[in-house]
Amino acid sequence: MKREYSTPAMKVEVFEASESVAACYTINCNTGRGILFRDTNKNGKYDQFEDETLYTNCHGCGKKHEAAGLPDGGLTPNAWFKDNDGSTYPVFYWEEKDRWGYVRNAHFSRLGTEDWYKNPNAS
Repeated sequence: MKREYSTPAMKVEVFEASESVAACYTINCNTGRGILFRDTNKNGKYDQFEDETLYTNCHGCGKKHEAAGLPDGGLTPNAWFKDNDGSTYPVFYWEEKDRWGYVRNAHFSRLGTEDWYKNPNAS
């Protein structure tokens, strides 16, 4: 049986970093019980009669959640939380949605505390 000659070839694979390969962060869902408001007028402070109410009688679940990369906008507040004791503070909130797009769970992380930290074991 006669063999056909083929030119030797080498396959090279190159690893390129992309947005899908990012550091992992752990985000603590750490608010008390209260009301979540969207900063409707975007003035960076809570305005009782101007900001939109997103959730009432809500609270952080007390768990730590893994996230790849930083949320859009980085570690910046996207809402205000008013605890039942009357204190108001900035939070980052996010929603978990089901496959039909309905909110299954909402989570609230108080900013200004040291509850955002980079996972040292992530690459």
